[in-house]
Amino acid sequence: MGYDYEQYYFARELAGNLGLGKIWFLKAPKENSPRFDGGKFLGSLIRYVDDWFVKDYPVPLLNAAPDQIIIKIIESLKRDDGKFIKPNNPRNKFRYFSGEIITKSRLIVPMTKLKESSSFKGNITANIPGIPISVNLDVNLSDVENIEIGMKEARAEYIKQGLLILLSDCFNNRLELFANKKTNLGDPENLENLQVVDEVIFASKYAIKYVSSSSFVGKLKLNGSLTAGGIPVKVGAGVTVKLENERSLVLEVDQGKEYLLGLKTTSWADMDFE
Repeated sequence: MGYDYEQYYFARELAGNLGLGKIWFLKAPKENSPRFDGGKFLGSLIRYVDDWFVKDYPVPLLNAAPDQIIIKIIESLKRDDGKFIKPNNPRNKFRYFSGEIITKSRLIVPMTKLKESSSFKGNITANIPGIPISVNLDVNLSDVENIEIGMKEARAEYIKQGLLILLSDCFNNRLELFANKKTNLGDPENLENLQVVDEVIFASKYAIKYVSSSSFVGKLKLNGSLTAGGIPVKVGAGVTVKLENERSLVLEVDQGKEYLLGLKTTSWADMDFE
């Protein structure tokens, strides 16, 4: 059975306890550079699909308000000494948060299975899910039963929950949060359908493994030959493919560029807004 979220994501969350939380892993990684929008998601508002008839998911498109508007609003609460004003409402006094708005950490993620991996239909040519460029490869993924991802050079960026809750201490409601801000939110009720991106995962060197219930032998077309356990074959700039065994196909990306691979959102309720 397919889900609507599968047009954008492999799955939500890695199996095992790696401390990354419920990250949605993108089928189409987004380059993190001034020319592309991969680095603009953290602190931005994106549409969240929450429907009785489909599995809920965030839509990875920047189409609401200025990019990273939540970071900009938190920045406006900083004092001159760099600390953040946080009203303690019951006593009408102030306490302070110190530190950076964005917390960063380096990651090395071993090959790990994704939970509830997507299903695929038939042959896929050139635009292989998880690979940021078109490659010289034609493969049948219809029998893939799970997907693994590994990252050798990666990092996480996130906004601490305390800073997000700070906003509900400083503003009475969501509408006040955006008062006098130049946004394209339109009808204030649109806020109900938006969530804040509070964590992102970037990687410049990573691998995607497709594990099939049947052999990949005879289901691959490329310029070169692949044998189970053989050497990787280049199929694009900085992209190689190899058959780990007859049922495991691994694509590795090492282009010297950083890509957005995953994101997580938080709801208004989790930020203590009603």
